[in-house]
Amino acid sequence: MKFSYDWKNQTIQQMSIAALCGLVLGLFCLFLDPRLVMVGVFGLLGAAILIRYPELGILTIIIFLSTVINEESMPVIDVGPLMVYITDVITIWLFIILVVRMLVDPEYELRFNKITLPLLLFFLWSATSTTIRVIQGSSGLNLGNAVQEFRIIAYYMVFFILINLIRDEKQLNRLLNGLFLLATITSLTNIAQYALGQNFTFLSGRVEPFSGEDPQFSNVTRITDNPGEGLITTSFIVLTVKLFQSKFTMRNIARFVQWVIVAGALLISFNRTHWGVAAISVLITFLMTKPERRKQILTWALYLSWIIPLVLIPAFIAPQSEYGQLINASLLRISTVFSPEAYTSTTESTIVWRNFEYDYGLPQIANHPLFGLGLGSNYRPFIEGIDYTEFQGQGYTHNGHLWIAMKTGLVGWFFFLTFLITFITNGFRNWRAVSNPRMQTIYLGFTLVGLSILLASILHPIVMTIFWTPVIGTFLGINDVIFRLYGSEESSVQVAAMPVSQPTEA
Repeated sequence: MKFSYDWKNQTIQQMSIAALCGLVLGLFCLFLDPRLVMVGVFGLLGAAILIRYPELGILTIIIFLSTVINEESMPVIDVGPLMVYITDVITIWLFIILVVRMLVDPEYELRFNKITLPLLLFFLWSATSTTIRVIQGSSGLNLGNAVQEFRIIAYYMVFFILINLIRDEKQLNRLLNGLFLLATITSLTNIAQYALGQNFTFLSGRVEPFSGEDPQFSNVTRITDNPGEGLITTSFIVLTVKLFQSKFTMRNIARFVQWVIVAGALLISFNRTHWGVAAISVLITFLMTKPERRKQILTWALYLSWIIPLVLIPAFIAPQSEYGQLINASLLRISTVFSPEAYTSTTESTIVWRNFEYDYGLPQIANHPLFGLGLGSNYRPFIEGIDYTEFQGQGYTHNGHLWIAMKTGLVGWFFFLTFLITFITNGFRNWRAVSNPRMQTIYLGFTLVGLSILLASILHPIVMTIFWTPVIGTFLGINDVIFRLYGSEESSVQVAAMPVSQPTEA
């Protein structure tokens, strides 16, 4: 005999449960700080939600690390001498959810792909090399810095969470829509900071004059190196590919407005490296698409050619206005990309200025080729005129590849290059096999972002920056999920889904 009881429709039972919960919370508040009780309640509620919607956990990590929240304002939990970020707790909880699902559901399959092994090896090698240096008592290693740099690398593992917890189209769409929504909000926040200028600063990072030496650009503010940088640049490249691969229709006007907002935030960063890789991505998109799809790109270019004069003419008419200064400063910044002095001058080239990093860094690689110096290690002494109280950069270098090679050795750098290059090559090989047109453009866009990061990290430490690595781990995983859901069976490269009970292959 089957017994059923529809307690959800019983008012008395519902009131009794609510009263019991209120009584328990009241008792807790008698003995504990009410603020702590409130945090605990919301924490338990959030943990329960993530069991059903793990993609919201990934978006929450992005919110705290890669939008507008300053790392110093991050909610933390003191665990002895360590500070555990709220994003660390979310990441650990998502891993626990994954492990529990594997244990309770014998049919639940643990998924791997071609970048899983080198990414895991990079993670483990980085931990091993640092542990060895700690045991050896390396004088140049700062334990606090080591924890922070290990945390940066650990967020690459969002990839592994994503490919195993995001299983269906609804989850994927929620994640993608949330990602682009966050990018739009972050872009609007950056634009708002630009409008307010330098007198009222609410964003972290660099909010500074575009050129302190040139009075003609006194009203131009540069907003760069802030937490939203990675999300903005990534979204701009993907949205550009999406937009230019679509037909020009009224339905795409909203998409175009979103693209303009993100482009505006990228513009006011005055970051030539990000501008350059975005331009390269558009060029590669044009070259890789079939002739009939190129017509769509050319159509968008034609419509933009009508808009560009409307943008430039007011700036030329009133060059001293705030708008005129912004446009003229942007054109000046772009022109320096084609100036030989930007690459050779000892006084004007930031690339040449950074040579001291190679003078100290390359010998460290030669002396520690296998395990490196360990994460958190200093590779050079304090240098007057370069280092100062607010920034002591003995462990910092602008070249992300140099950073990884110095801290984890050539072996660690090899594992890093292997997983990133494998992602890029698989992306270019497989993107045409994605059957859904929208997902195909997103897949190609994230592949181009991977290539952009590989190139841009020569000039900026993107791959060792905490507001970049969660974004990188996310799009690495998204492409895998897209191909599983929409990849053609005829594709030459198939991604295997291997049961936990079976031995896995690299």
